[in-house]
Amino acid sequence: MGESVTERSNLFGISGNGAPRQLGLGPKLILGIGLALAALSLAPAGYASNIFVAQNGTGGGNGADCSNARAVSSLNGGDWAAGNAIHICGSISTPVTAQGSGSSGSPITILFEPGAAFSAPAIPTSGAIVVANQSYIIVDGGSTVACGYVSGSNVTCNNGVIQSTANGTGQANQIASVAIEASGSKNVEIRNLMIGPVYVHSSTSDTTQGPPGPVCVRYVNASNLSIHNNTMHDAAWCLNGGGSNFDIHNNEIYHVDHGVGMGNANTSINVYSNHFHDFANWDTADNSFHHDGIHIFGVTNSMVVDANEYDNLFDGDIGNNATAWIYNEGLLQNVNMYNNVAYMAPGRYSCCGVLDFFGNGYRGSNNSAYDNTVLGAYVPGSGSCMVATAQTNVTLRNNILIGCQNLVGISADSTIAPGGLSNNIYEDIGADLGLGGGANTFGWAGTLFASLATWVSGSGEQNAKIGTLASLGINGLTGRLSAGSLAIGSGANLTGLAIATLDTDIVGTQRPAGSSAWDSGAYETGGQPQARPAPPTNVTAVAK
Repeated sequence: MGESVTERSNLFGISGNGAPRQLGLGPKLILGIGLALAALSLAPAGYASNIFVAQNGTGGGNGADCSNARAVSSLNGGDWAAGNAIHICGSISTPVTAQGSGSSGSPITILFEPGAAFSAPAIPTSGAIVVANQSYIIVDGGSTVACGYVSGSNVTCNNGVIQSTANGTGQANQIASVAIEASGSKNVEIRNLMIGPVYVHSSTSDTTQGPPGPVCVRYVNASNLSIHNNTMHDAAWCLNGGGSNFDIHNNEIYHVDHGVGMGNANTSINVYSNHFHDFANWDTADNSFHHDGIHIFGVTNSMVVDANEYDNLFDGDIGNNATAWIYNEGLLQNVNMYNNVAYMAPGRYSCCGVLDFFGNGYRGSNNSAYDNTVLGAYVPGSGSCMVATAQTNVTLRNNILIGCQNLVGISADSTIAPGGLSNNIYEDIGADLGLGGGANTFGWAGTLFASLATWVSGSGEQNAKIGTLASLGINGLTGRLSAGSLAIGSGANLTGLAIATLDTDIVGTQRPAGSSAWDSGAYETGGQPQARPAPPTNVTAVAK
């Protein structure tokens, strides 16, 4: 496999100061993950006991408030009772380790008070906040604004910092820090935090760390985990682990090698409405790190089943050592990627497709890509927009693929689902760059075709279109469609798939119902932004 992994809902719908929170791309129905998290979301607004802690005791030291905080080192098993809140005051450098679990409807909350932070020269490898093997815990940064990636904009979380101050290239420390350790946990929510820097990588010769290296949140063998509305930066594999029932959304993630890296047996993964950008600082001369926005992979006896990657924005500079913005690798089943916008900076390309399903010695089945927009960068002899290798019943429909030297590639050992290759829009690279028709390459079963006509004849794709950027009417930087775009009304109506979050576009605009044609790509013209529906698999919607 590409790299080994050591072994993803605001539940209350409120911000750190108790104000109603609008999450994601327009008003949302907030989601619980499975029945357990649905129950957790019913917790009361108050706490059974409020325990305030600081690095050293203050005032009377009775823990009644920040002026009378207990020393963080004084926390004991009796403090970790269901319904309690552990309030962090000021700057601490002693890790906070949960010594008990909450319960359904009565979670334990670790809450950062205004101005609170965990700050140390190097966050320990064991974690700054440790909730490993515990259940029903909320880690809340207490940001006073809805933060992370909100309504299409980056909003920096303004409280609840977890940071290393001297860990990284040429600094006093070079260790694989872990900001939050959640391995073995169940029913945990992590929100409203500023995580980073964890490790600042700033040299192509820095190969001190090996993947996954320093991480923002580690969650090996976890279940029912929600990570949302955080600002996370300067780590290697930012979110790393595995298990079941993950909900990762509305995070801004940058200056990392991997945004999300999950390997081996995983089920029910939802990664949506995140902004991944600018990974180039993790380049190395020997390609030690292979950058991916999202990387999920399965191996023998450890298949990945039921994953949805949607409404994500990938942009900035991915760097030279790129594998893919979304790298779905190995033994995967029922993985859907849709409504994503993936931009490649000039001169950058990915080894294995900007968005892909890549067998790499294994075979995937029933995986699909719908309504994505890939904004590639032409590098002669290198780079593909979308790739499918060693796939059974793969589907590629309604995608816009522009800019890449190879627009699409499907291997000889792949089969297409019935009607599964259709309505994709391609850029006429040869015309746009004055290179002639030979510049347009489409890979099918080991043969490269140099024209849309030969591609359609070989692959059997239906309703494909090709044109120059001007005729396509697609903004090459954002992927938005202009009036008269060739992509408008060129998409198949996919309402019948019953994937509720596919029926709106990346910004929440409703796509036509019934039999009316959709636009190809991540953006739908016309209509009005709608409330985003729930992820489509293995979740329980919870009204707020």
